[in-house]
Amino acid sequence: MNMLFTNSHQRRALLACLALLASCGEPPAGDPGTGIVPLKFSVEVSPVAPTKAPPISGAEFPSGKYTLGLWICNHEATPSLFTPVMTGYGNLEANVDVTADGPNMRYDWSYRVDGTTFYNTLGVRQGTNFDIYACHPHVPGAAKPTEIPFTSGQTDWMVAHHDNFATTPGQTEATANLTFSHVMTCIQVNITCRYIGSVILSKMTLIDTDGNGLYSSGKINACTAPGPGSLVLDPATRADRISIEPNATLNNYSTRSFYIIMPEVAWPDEVDDNELGRFVLSFVYNGTVDGEDVFPLPRTIRNTTNTDDVTINAFETGKCYIYNLRLDNQIHFESMEVSDTWPETSTGIPLSL
Repeated sequence: MNMLFTNSHQRRALLACLALLASCGEPPAGDPGTGIVPLKFSVEVSPVAPTKAPPISGAEFPSGKYTLGLWICNHEATPSLFTPVMTGYGNLEANVDVTADGPNMRYDWSYRVDGTTFYNTLGVRQGTNFDIYACHPHVPGAAKPTEIPFTSGQTDWMVAHHDNFATTPGQTEATANLTFSHVMTCIQVNITCRYIGSVILSKMTLIDTDGNGLYSSGKINACTAPGPGSLVLDPATRADRISIEPNATLNNYSTRSFYIIMPEVAWPDEVDDNELGRFVLSFVYNGTVDGEDVFPLPRTIRNTTNTDDVTINAFETGKCYIYNLRLDNQIHFESMEVSDTWPETSTGIPLSL
């Protein structure tokens, strides 16, 4: 009787230890005897298709912390069901810590599979085919990779997919490459403050004076990105303006950069291409104390790859439109340019690589 009592306690203790290990360690991976192979990832950013300027070059992420959403689903020739290949692999949270390691970059991954538990590796079954979809940033609650909600503003939305990735029986490790693409356009404003002291940029707004050509929100389709159908836009979210509220201090003789990232928008023909266009930038400093400054965006700006001027027909996906502002007793815009190379930011995913 005592022996049975002891064995029962031992079994309960063993089960408790196994549960603890499962919650703190790694899912089964890498042991051929279990039929599970560890799945690892390499990441980069793809060049955009060339238009008026050469495309950017793909490269690794620079140092920083990134949070991605991952769908690892059974392979489908025509994606529609998105059934997770393992339990919890639908829109799981992947955290990537990128640090410099000599001339190379080091990637430390962790995964929150069930919304609470972090693992250091992911496991998939040997001899299976599956599709991988990824989005930055991770959007909790997004049910499908075809319906990832986004909002316009300061976030650089990016997606990647790897179709029909295969593992083989007896395989001990698998690495999938994720090539991320920008799915938005970017308005970059560099502000150099000439005031003695400092001023606070409370709000920056891009205004469409000719109607509701902008979109404040929508959904991303990671299956079709990049390309047509990458964004699912609802007319109900059309807007005449997009605002950000940096509340950032501009110190004298220093330059800070600010971004409005949004869906591509066409710039309809004007009577005179050299005249000011339909889009206006608005700036509010120090709350509402100092009022509001506005600057109509010119239709023609400089191409960064050569000395030619570029007439803007649209704020295009994957391109960055750069406006340099000198702030003194009145605002002055200096050289303005369009580039396929996006700038880097100190937080979030980089805007250029």
